[in-house]
Amino acid sequence: MKIENLDSIYQKFFSAMPVYSKNDHIYTLPKSIGDGCLKRVKTFSGLEIVFSNFHYKQKQIKQFSSEHEMVEIQFLLEGKNDIWVKGSECNINPRTSSFLFMKDFEVVFHFPELEQTRSLSIGLPVQLFDHYLVQYSGHSHAQFQYFLSKRPFRQHEIEVDPLIEHLIRRIVDEISDPDTSALLIEAKALELLNRSIHLLMFDSSRVRLAESLSRTDRMKLRKAAELMVSRMDHPPTLLELARLVGLNDYKLKIGFKAYYGTTVYGYLRNKRMEHALDLLRNEKRNVTEAAFEVGYTNLSAFSKCFRETFGVIPSHVKRYY
Repeated sequence: MKIENLDSIYQKFFSAMPVYSKNDHIYTLPKSIGDGCLKRVKTFSGLEIVFSNFHYKQKQIKQFSSEHEMVEIQFLLEGKNDIWVKGSECNINPRTSSFLFMKDFEVVFHFPELEQTRSLSIGLPVQLFDHYLVQYSGHSHAQFQYFLSKRPFRQHEIEVDPLIEHLIRRIVDEISDPDTSALLIEAKALELLNRSIHLLMFDSSRVRLAESLSRTDRMKLRKAAELMVSRMDHPPTLLELARLVGLNDYKLKIGFKAYYGTTVYGYLRNKRMEHALDLLRNEKRNVTEAAFEVGYTNLSAFSKCFRETFGVIPSHVKRYY
């Protein structure tokens, strides 16, 4: 298992960034060019976990290359990732995630001026990725080379569901806590990896359809998702939503399922549960208030959906979260 190759890739990445570090865990931007830092966790299993939270005072272009192969999952939490890999644009939008498959590649990063970038990335050696796929699926045909498809770079978007968003928040919180052990961060990262691989393996047809959508259609679908979230307490009908974003209702339904991996109202349900979890975990609302705020008038229906999503009833959130 060539774990050292993955380490060398990340060393090249950090060397290309104008950062300084007293150790190999925290890399800080000089105040003269920006603000923020990148936090790195190297695990025994070979994972590389990096949480980035920074901005530049002026536009920056950074690049590096590697002859090795790797798999990385990128979760963009805030800002914009303008990345080119081997001449192909890697378009990762806020609150989305992507599997990135790379081999003998060159990466060019375009960082905008004064725009905060927050992201979480998990890199893993190809041999480890293939091992997990075999363990997960029980067969060996779907491996790194299958997803790369004889190219130097391939991107596969995956759905960000409430469980993934919860795990991302937990990992970011743990990385930000200087007293947290690397073992705990690794455990959460492996759980996040497991969920991401599940979505990658069992939704490949959706991925292919999503890749066929035009840039304009993707923008309209993202607008539809934003509208559903902003009006979760009183959501529009499908026909109204289609009119608001400029798609016919059929293309909205098919395109939304392809892009987000769930129906419009399935997506709304997930976002309602995510927001309800946040309200209850931070004790901003009681169970009844949280249910009403996210659009449920039937408390039993809310509790049933919440338990199906998170495995606990709403009143027990503080015990587990």
